[in-house]
Amino acid sequence: MNKGTFAFLYVIISSLINIVYSLVVCAVVVSISMLMMKHVFHARPEIYPNALSCSFLIGLVIAFFTYSKISMKIIKKYKLEERISKGTSPKKNKNAEEPKKTVIPSSLVEDEEDEKWRE
Repeated sequence: MNKGTFAFLYVIISSLINIVYSLVVCAVVVSISMLMMKHVFHARPEIYPNALSCSFLIGLVIAFFTYSKISMKIIKKYKLEERISKGTSPKKNKNAEEPKKTVIPSSLVEDEEDEKWRE
């Protein structure tokens, strides 16, 4: 399997796993927050929609951070960097010109401190 095919399959499979993982984490966070609001805080029913949206966003953030950490550990553990990369390392152009440097005119250059005070 060449690098392009492997990278494509890795992206597809990891995206599906990420979606399922995010849904599971969001469901757990939402259910825990709803149970706590009902049994621990005895909240009014008007607060539930706000709590639902906040807990869903918190679940998404938690899923994002944990999935990125897990995927980086897997990539490093199985040394998948070279198989995923498509050779997109930046190549220097041999014909590229060097950046131009700013030249300050001599009329704007200040004299040294000793020379200023001697005048």
